[in-house]
Amino acid sequence: MLTERDVVSVIHIATSHTGGAGIAARRVNSELNTIGIASSFYALSKRGFKPEVNEYGLDRTLLHRLAGGLSRILSDRLINQSFFSVTSAPGVSTKWLIEKVRREHAVLHIHNWFNLLTNRQLKKLISAGIPILITLHDQRFMTGGCHTALNCTNFREGCFSCPRVPKPFELKIRHNNAYFSRLFKNQCANLRIIAPSKFIQSQARQSNLLKMQEIVFVPNILSSNYLQGIKTSNRKYNTGEITLGIASLNNKDWLKGSDIVNSLMNHYRNDSCINFKFFTDFGAGNEEFFWRSINCLLVPSRGDNSPNVIHEAKIRGIPVIASEVGGIAELLSSNFDFKVESQNLNLAGFIRAVEEVRKQEIGSIQVAKMMEDFKSYTSGSLDILVKTYTELLN
Repeated sequence: MLTERDVVSVIHIATSHTGGAGIAARRVNSELNTIGIASSFYALSKRGFKPEVNEYGLDRTLLHRLAGGLSRILSDRLINQSFFSVTSAPGVSTKWLIEKVRREHAVLHIHNWFNLLTNRQLKKLISAGIPILITLHDQRFMTGGCHTALNCTNFREGCFSCPRVPKPFELKIRHNNAYFSRLFKNQCANLRIIAPSKFIQSQARQSNLLKMQEIVFVPNILSSNYLQGIKTSNRKYNTGEITLGIASLNNKDWLKGSDIVNSLMNHYRNDSCINFKFFTDFGAGNEEFFWRSINCLLVPSRGDNSPNVIHEAKIRGIPVIASEVGGIAELLSSNFDFKVESQNLNLAGFIRAVEEVRKQEIGSIQVAKMMEDFKSYTSGSLDILVKTYTELLN
């Protein structure tokens, strides 16, 4: 039988080196190498990607680049509320990937895969019998292509149509659903699925597509290299002066609550005590300035899984104002953070939360309690991952 130290190699692949999935994958890769397990991270070569140790870029052919661009345009314009992947273009060779996994006696860990792998490639990889672990950074694997189901529960019976997608594309939705129904109809011995939140684990277990698969809850990892030098906040919060931090948000992203942020900024435009600080380049190594300049994090998402940015606020002792949706709710602490109920995701709901923050007093005891709760929630993530890799190699 293999032991944990018999895990020879892990190969992580992701569409991008940025975004929640890309950053989470890179942190796992870093931590595995730190504890002596050979691990490598591969993502599509893009502008701004400067690979670090054990990180590599994947160069696509011109044809694949064009196909990926067309797929992205189609998905972006198909629906303006929730990202929807109607198609996915290839970005890596299936043959090369299978040969590399076998040669290195590795586990293949798939993170986000839009415009990196096609449905057919996924089937070939699973059918080849190589050990595969998939992290559910969104809900695409349990729907007909929708990354965030929001309040829709059609995925429990099967996504054969979608009220948010134009009629001409419903045929593709049915095709995607039927394709994965056949692929996942029985439990795949060489496959494990990781859920970064209890919410997404529950959704996956209820889904028509993934209910037969083994789904393991493993919170996102903050690598030890990342944690070095981070100090918890010692700011006072009863002064009435607040700097709200908004991370990774563009002014057109309805799903992330961009309209709420814009309305909130307009509401407080004449209030010198309420400031807003934006940061959109996480993972570039220069985010500490952002964290030092804020004393509250704002996350007005309408649908989300387990945002890295909330994890990062927690380890610094910074309170969070966030929507009580998806996997966000389980990250928030009572008597420390501020939840905006799903029925109040509007300007009025977030104004009430900001006004509550103005009045709150946070002491060292509250910070310590929050840190203890968060540590309990995330403890053992790396051990569970290593155990899962080992089981797959067995």
